Amino acid sequence: MLTRLIIENYALIERLDVVFPDGLIIITGETGAGKSILLGALSLILGSRADETVLKNKSANCVVEAEFKIESSELSEWLRGEGYELQDDTVILRRLVSPSGRSRSFLNDEPVSVKTLSAISTQLIDIHAQHQHLLLSDMGFQRNLLDSYAGLETSLDEYRRSYGKYEEIVRKLANLEKTISESSAEYEYKTYRYNLLKNAGLRSGEMEELEKEHKVLSNAEDIKDMMNSVLDSFCPSGESLSQLLKNAVSVLYKLSSYDACFSSLAERISTDRIDLDDVLSELNDRNERMEVSPERLQQVEERISLLVSLMRKFSVSDVESLIGLERQMEEELAAVADYDDIRESLLSELRSLKIRMEEQADILYRCRVEAAVKLSDRIAAVVRNLEMPDAKISYVLEKRQEYDIYGADSLRVMFSANAGHEMRDISGTASGGEMSRVALALKSVMAEYVGMPVMIFDEIDTGVSGKAADKMGALIAELSSKMQIIAITHLPQIASKGDAHFVVYKSCDETGSAVSRIRRVSGEERVKEIASMLSGSVLGDAALANARELMGI
Repeated sequence: MLTRLIIENYALIERLDVVFPDGLIIITGETGAGKSILLGALSLILGSRADETVLKNKSANCVVEAEFKIESSELSEWLRGEGYELQDDTVILRRLVSPSGRSRSFLNDEPVSVKTLSAISTQLIDIHAQHQHLLLSDMGFQRNLLDSYAGLETSLDEYRRSYGKYEEIVRKLANLEKTISESSAEYEYKTYRYNLLKNAGLRSGEMEELEKEHKVLSNAEDIKDMMNSVLDSFCPSGESLSQLLKNAVSVLYKLSSYDACFSSLAERISTDRIDLDDVLSELNDRNERMEVSPERLQQVEERISLLVSLMRKFSVSDVESLIGLERQMEEELAAVADYDDIRESLLSELRSLKIRMEEQADILYRCRVEAAVKLSDRIAAVVRNLEMPDAKISYVLEKRQEYDIYGADSLRVMFSANAGHEMRDISGTASGGEMSRVALALKSVMAEYVGMPVMIFDEIDTGVSGKAADKMGALIAELSSKMQIIAITHLPQIASKGDAHFVVYKSCDETGSAVSRIRRVSGEERVKEIASMLSGSVLGDAALANARELMGI
């Protein structure tokens, strides 16, 4: 229940701090006194748009704070599950609007988003504002009422999961078809470019190898001449340098018999001779392998030319980048080849989902048809008790081919207020007073099945008077035994049923500006307020007696 409402600097309200009891709370006041301003401020807690135009004092903040006592264990568990700490099962929602028009929202002094604030507050309070009889033609509202009455929350959640997955696959298929279409248009061109690279037989590091080989081949004759010159130096005067050194070693060993130092010199020459033999052997080997080949030089030049041409064509600077492009193109072309398999997999999943969705939607339809008869009778009974004895209402469901978040059926609400009249669509049939009574009947049924802790009626009695008003008051009073009801009304028949009565009035502040204020009335003051609603500003004995009679005192 709503236990306290604080409003500061909103429209005509300077500051209000109202404590509300349980039961039926009546709010009355003259036209223009600011009754609906209270709801405008409270709507900020429900997440409505906020800007600086709501500020009475343009240099100060507007603050709206609502304190709720949570009496539903399910709602308490849900809030705690969302991570919100509750002390004494109390929730305080606050919205602050600054002079710049920016707003901030809080839950128990913790900052929250407006979306979160709205999600929580709409589970705490339902406001039926003036002209909200449009709900009667709002099929979303009517469907929710029917589904709540039928107890379809779990079944509808299961269906919506299937429907959501179905829609997701449909989107994936559409995107895939678009990709296939685009890929098909480019497939031949991509294949051509890929084949250019694949047929080139690219190898990592190949360009460096080719450049090195080209340098050797293009200078092969000079290299061979120079190597021959070096080889000639190993045979001076036609005799092998190795043999000459060998002879020198033999002589030195002979000399070592005279002086041991010659033995050391002989060993050093022997070591050098072995190294020289290795050098000679490698030079001979390279000289034999060195081939002056214009044909091979041409092949290398053609290969280098091909690689350079490919690098220019694909706008890269090295062979490694070409190899990377080749791999990428190979993957892209392989993906195109896999598209048919992916499409078939998605289509198969879509077929399975559609079968499941059809089964779930059919269950929803059959349950709704069964519940619609009972709900129609239930609402009609309430409406007929509101001085419309011949009223008829019918929830009509029809199967259709298209699916949406509700299933595969359409809903119409048909209504007739008078005997012998054909039932027509409710949105274009009922008069203002009839709409008020039907709206109250719907709300009374909704209250039982939706479990809203607080319900606010803002002049739901528009266009109603006499016995109908008295019976509406009785119904509202009956509802207040199940939840807290706040009723803004202009009818004494309804005002007299309240457990608490508040009067909104307008006065002037110290600057002479008009401000809206609120006070609770009881006892004789409340009798006078009811009497004034009956007779106007002149309070005669008859009006006072009538007021007491309405109040049952």
